[in-house]
Amino acid sequence: MIKKGVNKVYNKLTELVKQDQSYVLSDNPIVITDSEKDTFEIWEAVNQTAEIEGLAKEIRRKISEGARFKEFTILLGDPQQYEISMKEIFELYEIPFFFAAEEKMSHHPLIVFMESLYAIKSNNYRPDDVVNLIKCQLYFQSEISQNQIDHFEYFVHQNKIQGKKKFNSPFEETEDAKFLEIENLRQRLLGENSPLDDFLSNNHAVSGKTWVTKFQKFMEDGRIIDELNQLYQDSEMSNDHQMASKHEQVWALFMSVLKEFLGVFADTKMKIVDFLDIILAGLKNANYRQIPANVDVVNIKDYELVGPRTNKYVYAIGLSQTNFPRNKINSTLLSDDERAEINQTSSDNQYIEQLNVVNYQKATSTVLSLMNAATEKLVLSVPKIVDNVQDDISPIIQLLINHSEPEIKRVIRPSNAEESIEHIGNARAVIATIGKIEREINENNTENQPNKVFWSSIFRLLTKNNHDFQRLLIDLDQDIEPVNLSAATIAQLYNKNIYASVSAFERFYNCEFQYFIENTLKLEIFEDIDINSKVVGNFFSIKYLKPFLLSHN
Repeated sequence: MIKKGVNKVYNKLTELVKQDQSYVLSDNPIVITDSEKDTFEIWEAVNQTAEIEGLAKEIRRKISEGARFKEFTILLGDPQQYEISMKEIFELYEIPFFFAAEEKMSHHPLIVFMESLYAIKSNNYRPDDVVNLIKCQLYFQSEISQNQIDHFEYFVHQNKIQGKKKFNSPFEETEDAKFLEIENLRQRLLGENSPLDDFLSNNHAVSGKTWVTKFQKFMEDGRIIDELNQLYQDSEMSNDHQMASKHEQVWALFMSVLKEFLGVFADTKMKIVDFLDIILAGLKNANYRQIPANVDVVNIKDYELVGPRTNKYVYAIGLSQTNFPRNKINSTLLSDDERAEINQTSSDNQYIEQLNVVNYQKATSTVLSLMNAATEKLVLSVPKIVDNVQDDISPIIQLLINHSEPEIKRVIRPSNAEESIEHIGNARAVIATIGKIEREINENNTENQPNKVFWSSIFRLLTKNNHDFQRLLIDLDQDIEPVNLSAATIAQLYNKNIYASVSAFERFYNCEFQYFIENTLKLEIFEDIDINSKVVGNFFSIKYLKPFLLSHN
């Protein structure tokens, strides 16, 4: 149910936007009064962090007054800019949330596996493609360890192994201590008669139905289906139901794509590259379905997804000039002017859509929906600085400010000593900011005496009632004492006599960690062998020319 006063202020906002879009000047100017600040506010935040912290404190305050988390909806001007900061700060303030952002399936092991499979066949076994296939955790994953994969990757790049013939044939033996292990891994995964070799060796065009049958056999022989089932069961056992749902969605999509492929291409003859390309096209642009794990959560989404009467409390943040309204660039082959020219010369019943007009209409509709999104309180927030870049205020926000009395606009600052009890979110957030506030009070020792007493009381309450804070203070009082290395460790790291040089001292001075890595642990930098014409010339000179000259002398 919407209160009468609430409906009145949102009608004012709607009328203001309509008048501005229609370029109408009214004889009776619309004014949003200070008495309406309980239902509508405009925030001007110092920066993005202060904006999100102010929002978190506002939510915690309303929760303490009896509101529910599900009654809050957060709309973002740019979801990508806010995603990481929102998650960190909301977790600090212990606010459960659901971030309704699109997440692509392209990073799932099965889709990465299909991309690697296609790349191996298309590019004739490039080493990176082969390694990526093995790293997908699907192809015989239960039989190989991460260390074996790392040794295999190092060996392949070190010896510049490339091409189907090189991977199918036994590797040339080297002095590598792990050579037998690497060779066994190659034979099992990539050698002749391996599941991968059997599947990719056929270069003839066969029917789509035959390719699906061959692919199903490859999935079974390579234990890919078993590994996918194991990933799902592991997620369920660890109570990670969201990840389990992702595995389930990808598998359902994969089966759907294969079914549709059979419906269209069952009797069409094609080569294996075409088969893999078609299957991959149906997978790589798909998105996961977003389902909140809990009902009582704060919903966070892009402001363009807003609708009228969305929730009780709606906070739209990040509404800078760049994001509000959002201007979409025409990236099609025809420019807006060319589209308009075509429409002028076309008959009445023929026209081509003008994207600038469509985008303008959509932006106007979104703004009007936003002005009517809340049933009790609407907040529009503008950060001065986002990602260390200063942005101008949105013309729509400026329009609303021009028609509002002073108290409608509220400045949001970072946590500071001027704040009172209503600005405190929760104990964890206070502990995170207490040091900054204490420094601010000490720097202004003669000022803000009431605030000093208030924050001193908060500090005593935290010390008394919060065991984690007590433990933190005790740890801060204890100096970090260095511990001597054991004699056995020193004997392994250093010889009895340590010989230094000027270059060694310079290296130590420039970077102590690099000196420790290279001179103490003696770790070697990856050596990339480049057989150029100079190396080849030296080889033939030593191998053939020198013995030839000696024999004639």
